[in-house]
Amino acid sequence: MPFGYLGDTSTKIKQQKKNEGILTVNDVRELESLGQLGGSLQKLKTVSASSATNVDFTDIDSVHQYQQLLIYGHSITPSGDGTGYLRVSNDNGSNFRASGYYYAVMIFDGAGNADTSKSTSANQIEWVFGNGGASSNETQNFFVTIHNHDKSDRYTFVDYRGTGIDTGGTILTTHGSASYGTAETHNAFRFLSGGGGTLTGEFVLYGYKTITWVH
Repeated sequence: MPFGYLGDTSTKIKQQKKNEGILTVNDVRELESLGQLGGSLQKLKTVSASSATNVDFTDIDSVHQYQQLLIYGHSITPSGDGTGYLRVSNDNGSNFRASGYYYAVMIFDGAGNADTSKSTSANQIEWVFGNGGASSNETQNFFVTIHNHDKSDRYTFVDYRGTGIDTGGTILTTHGSASYGTAETHNAFRFLSGGGGTLTGEFVLYGYKTITWVH
């Protein structure tokens, strides 16, 4: 049986559905049907890439609306120069924006070195999962969170975190934020490898479902 919060049965708090502190099975089913409970994080798509030039996620929000998107990269091995990039599209992947990006990222390694990279006029969001090297044993993992992609009057913002191993076998991590400099809706995203290389590994797209809170 699902259990909920310890509710307030007084008249001080107005609730759309009054209860005595424990949600019954029927309560949960009714609230879920209204979109007011559960389902906040949904797995949308998995792409298993093998020497792919690009990894694209398209048809985003074609059925459901999501407040945020989360993309997880697992055991990614890029060729080329070992860096990973991200681009956005407002026409479902027919074209991906190749200019107008802002980004800033910090890179740290296990040897105590630190570096920064930034731009106010980049052709892509850079250093999404760091310069980890391109050998088969130099795999990388990362999270990318995308905000406001579904709002035509706001900028799309991106936060990203990555870990990997560089060409010398030293662990490294990247922490960055970015945006696209024009307010518009984005319904497709593309990952690509720096230096004209390819990508191998698993990419998973999740959506944070819009929730209307019960109050």
